[in-house]
Amino acid sequence: MSQADYIAQPTTRTTLDALQAILQTGGVKRLDIAVAYVTASGVYDFLKRASNTLGDNWANVPKRWITSFDYCRTEPVALASLSR
Repeated sequence: MSQADYIAQPTTRTTLDALQAILQTGGVKRLDIAVAYVTASGVYDFLKRASNTLGDNWANVPKRWITSFDYCRTEPVALASLSR
C-alpha cells in the first residue's frame, strides 16, 4: 500500500509532521521522499524522528530521496547525511 501526504500553505503543520504521520501508520516497507530542498537541520530533525518512530526497523527500510539544488538551498552536508 502506498501513502502520500502534502503540505498546503498557509498551515501550522510542517513537512516533518506529515512525514512522521506516515511513518506512524506502521508497516513502512520503503520510503520515497521528494522535497524542494534539504538542510542539515531539517535532515537531523527528520532522521531523529524517523529513528524514534521506527526504532531498529529504520535502518532496514530502503530509502530514495529526490531533491533539487535550486537557489542553492540544498546543503551538501544534508545530502551526505541522507546518503549514509
